[in-house]
Amino acid sequence: TPDPSADSQWLETGQGGLLYLLNFLNRPPLQQIMQCHWAALPHGWLWLLRLGQTLDLDHTDPLCRFILLDLGLEDSHQLAQFPPLPAAREIASLARQWYEPQAVWQPNLLRLPARIHHTPSHLDLHAAPQQVRMPVRLLAQGHLQHSADYVWHLQPFSRPKSASHTVHRRHIAPPSESVP
Repeated sequence: TPDPSADSQWLETGQGGLLYLLNFLNRPPLQQIMQCHWAALPHGWLWLLRLGQTLDLDHTDPLCRFILLDLGLEDSHQLAQFPPLPAAREIASLARQWYEPQAVWQPNLLRLPARIHHTPSHLDLHAAPQQVRMPVRLLAQGHLQHSADYVWHLQPFSRPKSASHTVHRRHIAPPSESVP
């Protein structure tokens, strides 16, 4: 089982697309919803997991287990102590507006075989270029601010045969907090 507090480790995942959902959660209307319901789900990882569950997230996947451990939870059964996704109907409506429901907003969105390198400060996702879902990336990037504060941003290829993405853990914070 991966240890999220370790200095640097790797994990293999089949659900790397879960991290695509960070772009969705970063959009202003979702940030407003999160801010209104932060007391119910007081951590960005909880929002990500609950949103992933709407797309049939595999709780046995190492990425999911990693996030659970980072939250201090032993297994997915402990998620029961938190409410379901707040404003789920409104969030589903936004997903249908922003993403093509038949082609993009489907459970296969999460299916992305990848290796994730994690440190205490960030996660780097490495996937084969042919596995990266560029339509999803482009849809999301069109709605992100153009700054260094992306929750999820495309990094230059770190290796000739690998696409790399980075999530900075400092961005998994309440929507009202400013990120340094």
